[in-house]
Amino acid sequence: MNEQHFKLSILDFVNIYQDSNSTESLNNSTEMVQLADKLGYTRYWFTEHHNTTSQISTSPDLLSVHAVSHTKK
Repeated sequence: MNEQHFKLSILDFVNIYQDSNSTESLNNSTEMVQLADKLGYTRYWFTEHHNTTSQISTSPDLLSVHAVSHTKK
């Protein structure tokens, strides 16, 4: 039987939820990127949004560097 392999990715908006803050949001994203790494996801993407109080994704480059420093792959 032919085994199929799917390349899965995650797109993270790094939302700040009600009764939360940017530090908690970054911690949540860090935990999620570590789980994605452990589960074998192919890519982890960050969106870029400005002038919003509900997201901290103004610099996907910096978020990516942060993610890489907390993962193995």
